[in-house]
Amino acid sequence: MSKVGKLCLGTVQFGQNYGINNRVGLLGDVEIFKIFTYAEQKGITQLDTADVYGNALDVIGRYHLYSSQKFLINSKFSNLSISLESVLEKSLIRLHVDKLDLYQFHDYDEFEKNPNLHDQLIALKKSHLVENIGVSVYSCDEMLKLSEYDFIDVIQFPFNLLDNQRQRQKAMQLCIERGKILHSRSVFLQGLFYKDFDEYPDNLRQLLPYTKKLREISTECNIQLSQLALNYALQEADINTVIIGVDSLDQLKENVENCKKTIPPTVIDKINTIDVKEINLLYPKNW
Repeated sequence: MSKVGKLCLGTVQFGQNYGINNRVGLLGDVEIFKIFTYAEQKGITQLDTADVYGNALDVIGRYHLYSSQKFLINSKFSNLSISLESVLEKSLIRLHVDKLDLYQFHDYDEFEKNPNLHDQLIALKKSHLVENIGVSVYSCDEMLKLSEYDFIDVIQFPFNLLDNQRQRQKAMQLCIERGKILHSRSVFLQGLFYKDFDEYPDNLRQLLPYTKKLREISTECNIQLSQLALNYALQEADINTVIIGVDSLDQLKENVENCKKTIPPTVIDKINTIDVKEINLLYPKNW
C-alpha cells in the first residue's frame, strides 16, 4: 500500500471547532467538499468520524449525495441508551452508506463498562452492517488488554513524534502478534508541535523541552516538522492506517506532497531517543 493509501481523513474538525492550534474555525460545506474531492482524487479512501463530532456525519452524508463515489467510513458510537443496532441505523442514514468499515468504542472505559454491547457488535458484523470492530484507546496498558479479545479487529491509538516507538513499541508488537490491525491518530498532536513556544498553555509547558528537541532535529536534518511528523507514522510498518486532520485544502495538499518524501532511519533513531516522562500530557483528553 502506498503511503497516501494509508491515510484516513479525520472529520472532527468538520463538525465542530477542534484543535489547540486551529485558527480557522468550522469550515463550510463548499470547502469541505473540495477537501473530500481532492482526497478521493489522490487515493485516500477512508474517513474517521463519530456520532459526537457535531454535524460531521451529516456533512459526510451530504457529500455522498453530491459525489459519485463514497468513502469507507470508520465511526465511533457513544449513545448507549438505546440498542446499538438503532444507533447504527441512524448513523448509516445520516452518512448515506449501507455499512461501516469500522465501528468502535470511543474509549476503553466504555468497552469495559458495557460488556452487553460486545455481542451486539458481533451480531452487527455477522449481518454485514459492520466490517470490523474496534476500540479507540490511550494507554499501552489498554492496548495490551484489548489484544486478548478475539472479536476486536482494530485498535486505534495515539502515535507521534513524542508518543513514539519508545512509548509504544512493545504494545504494538504484541498486538500485531495477536492479529490486531493498528490505526494511529494524533500524528500532529492537535498541532501542538507547531505552536509558538510562548503560546503554550501553562498546563502543557512541561512538554516544551521535548518539542524544542523536535525543532532541533528538524533543523539539524533539514526536514520540515510537518514532513517529519507525518512520515514518522506512515513509515511505521506495523501501522495499517494513519488518521490525520486538516483545516484546509492547502493543508491536505501539503500532507499529500509530504507522503512522497522519506525520513532516513538515522533520523527516526534520533526521534526515538525522546523519552517523555509526563505521559498523561500526551493525551489531549487531559488538556
